[in-house]
Amino acid sequence: MAEMVARPTEYMYQDPPTVLVCLWCSGIFCATVTIAITVYNIRSHYHSAREQGLGHHEMLPSFGARADRIMQLLLVPLVGASTAALQMFLPGGAPILSFLRVYQFTRAMQDLVEFLFLLNGSQQHILDSLPKEKITLFSKFPLCCVFGWSCCAHRPRLGHLRFFVAGIRQFNWLMPLLGVISVYMESQNYPYDDPIETVCRTLTTVSTFFAMWAFKCLLPLMTYSITATTVDPDRIAHMERRGETMRDGNIHRWKWREEVMATSA
Repeated sequence: MAEMVARPTEYMYQDPPTVLVCLWCSGIFCATVTIAITVYNIRSHYHSAREQGLGHHEMLPSFGARADRIMQLLLVPLVGASTAALQMFLPGGAPILSFLRVYQFTRAMQDLVEFLFLLNGSQQHILDSLPKEKITLFSKFPLCCVFGWSCCAHRPRLGHLRFFVAGIRQFNWLMPLLGVISVYMESQNYPYDDPIETVCRTLTTVSTFFAMWAFKCLLPLMTYSITATTVDPDRIAHMERRGETMRDGNIHRWKWREEVMATSA
């Protein structure tokens, strides 16, 4: 029994119960279906972007401002399903696999905010579409009971948007760093009640709650203008065209330099 407690992962695979085998099989099936659907969706966006003439440049292989971010968002279920399936059979790699999931999720949070900005077309359009009356901006869980009163209502301004975006960005910067520290401490067999481990868990909890609250507060402000009656396709495509124009201009300049150098030689 002492050997089983000392090496629980080895004991788990020596004589697994039927329930555990069923859980493994169902987990593999769900992960396979998730990966297949995600790959299909990513390929659909890939081919759609290629048909529009995007993604053909080797130096800057971009598929457009919107398609790049959509494909990054679609990677979240793929990374989550694949790392979870691996973790069932590689429990010793749980810290690294968990870090990969956290990193992909933080990237997705940033890409989602940028995607909403692209759908609006410009910062000024977002500001023009904000409510003109006072609303309870901060009354989202878990602070709904604190800022849900009428006396806490404010008229949305640019400073509020910047504050909420900063709350999301601190999550994007802090979580990968804490993930690296957690992986290192796990590899060095630090005790669970180590002061550094306690500080990392506390920072992770506070950062996650603050980021989720900031995102829930920001989401309504970013989507006021994204409706079927107010969306202007030309305005939405304007920023993507600007990015493609800048990219093509850089490529033409590089090719021109190569031709000049070849002629001089």
